[in-house]
Amino acid sequence: NKSLADGDQLKVEGVLVITMANLQTGDNRLWVTWIVEVIITFVICIFSFKDFARYAYYARKFLASRSPSNFAILVQDIPESLRSTQKIYEYFDRIFPDQIAHAIHAENAPMLVTMKLDFDVAVMKKELAI
Repeated sequence: NKSLADGDQLKVEGVLVITMANLQTGDNRLWVTWIVEVIITFVICIFSFKDFARYAYYARKFLASRSPSNFAILVQDIPESLRSTQKIYEYFDRIFPDQIAHAIHAENAPMLVTMKLDFDVAVMKKELAI
């Protein structure tokens, strides 16, 4: 390339010196590009798998924790006949025997609803950040 005159069509300058545009058909150096692409793809797949495995581990760990937030539910529009802590507990214990730890009746608690929604949003943001 250095021995060619400036006007020669075979002279290559700049970035074109290292691109595949310089290679002849059937040149063995084409394999180098293909091999590098395969290696990069393989490395990306490994990192993606490890990242997902880490996410799945922490998600299982969070869900397996005995945190009350994993089991707390907010029930609205309860019939008048069930609006006491004892009756709510008995109702859910009948549906889910020996699985209800507590039942608390809170009448007109808009702050509780707001806090529960804020908590759900925070958990969603945390899961998306992981």
